[in-house]
Amino acid sequence: MLGKLLLAALAFHSLASAQAAKFQTRTQKGKASGLVLGYRLFVPAGYDKAKRYPVVLALHGSGERGSNNTSQLTANQLATAWVADSIQNRVPHFVIAPQCPAESTWVNYGRPVDATPFSGTLKIVMEIVDSLGREFTLDPDRLYVIGLSMGGYASWDLTVRFPDKFAAAVPICGWGDTTKAARIKDLPIWAFHGDKDPTVNVSGSRNMIAAIKRAGGNPKYTEYPGVGHESWVPAMKEPGLPTWLLSQKRAGTSGLARSRNGKGNPGVRNDGLYRNANGERAGYRADGRLTLPKAEAAQAAGIGNPVPQGMIILSE
Repeated sequence: MLGKLLLAALAFHSLASAQAAKFQTRTQKGKASGLVLGYRLFVPAGYDKAKRYPVVLALHGSGERGSNNTSQLTANQLATAWVADSIQNRVPHFVIAPQCPAESTWVNYGRPVDATPFSGTLKIVMEIVDSLGREFTLDPDRLYVIGLSMGGYASWDLTVRFPDKFAAAVPICGWGDTTKAARIKDLPIWAFHGDKDPTVNVSGSRNMIAAIKRAGGNPKYTEYPGVGHESWVPAMKEPGLPTWLLSQKRAGTSGLARSRNGKGNPGVRNDGLYRNANGERAGYRADGRLTLPKAEAAQAAGIGNPVPQGMIILSE
């Protein structure tokens, strides 16, 4: 029995190393903090700048923190599963796998979210996403976040803070702010948890899913009977997960909300996404603030629809 377990461990290590080798090794220096965050990037084979590509952002747990820029790929398949030929051949996409420093966390744990500062590490993660969006032709309507444990917390945190940024989320054994669940009621979500989790109580997922449903949402939730903290192991083996996630697209990618006078002025559409008079999306900074030219910011002040939760009109 011990021999079989050893062989299985060696086989996993060999596969993980081979998959990790497909990722570029990169770093990003935080604009405000100066902190350097290591991350790994998978670029689809045959990348064509004339095409737009989906992006999977994979956020690891506390056990993979450090500075080797490797553990987030070799400890489990949260990030590496997405580079399998069987998935990439169907839907080529980028995979971003940042590594949180050992002394930091992805989130500043606290309730409620609005009273808890956005973590410096996640700010840099969003700067990575923005930077890669300028370097490659990424599809802004197909950005997905998946995270386990500490990364599960971060998945909930990011989507609640920036509800219009992501096309779908997969929080695994995480915990979120139920008082802000209404913000993500329309976001495609598939959460996972083991009912015997001794580290992050299963109520973390149960309560968040229930709160989203009370708000009118219809999230997917899979709870594994008898499974402890490592619910990411069966979750990443769910046969329908890749197809489900990569088929999601950010809601409402057409149509501009009308102003009070009924004309097509810049404004926040009914789906909460800002468009200018030409129907073009406004830019979002790494900290989630909406960036508008001064003239459009002035016009937006007269729009009847509210600015999305967590966003601030910014004249630049």
